[in-house]
Amino acid sequence: MCGVIHIPRFGPCCAKLILAGEYLDYAYLKGADLDGANLNSAKLLGANLSGANLKGANLGDANLKGATLIGASLDNARFNGAHLQDAYLNNAILTGADMTGADLSRAITAYTVFGNVELSTVRGLDTVNHQGP
Repeated sequence: MCGVIHIPRFGPCCAKLILAGEYLDYAYLKGADLDGANLNSAKLLGANLSGANLKGANLGDANLKGATLIGASLDNARFNGAHLQDAYLNNAILTGADMTGADLSRAITAYTVFGNVELSTVRGLDTVNHQGP
């Protein structure tokens, strides 16, 4: 089933978006403002999150297999236990992100920033496709 999902922009005084456990496979969320959103255990298989603002978002245990996160702002996002196999992370900024137990098997990176990120428990690092610095 195809459809368009409209993600409103929330101002600083508004509640954060809660999409925990939601089925958003193949959703088109390019450029969406999901700052601080709760996407814990969300199904985002193949979703397009290019250029999205996911700063401080909770993506713990989320299924992001094959998702496109090119140029996404992921500072301080929580990816603990997330499935990022085959995800496109080119130009993504993950400064301070919690990657505890995440799976990056076959993920594609180029100009991706993992500043101040503990990677010792991340699975699949030996299979990451580094296409650039």
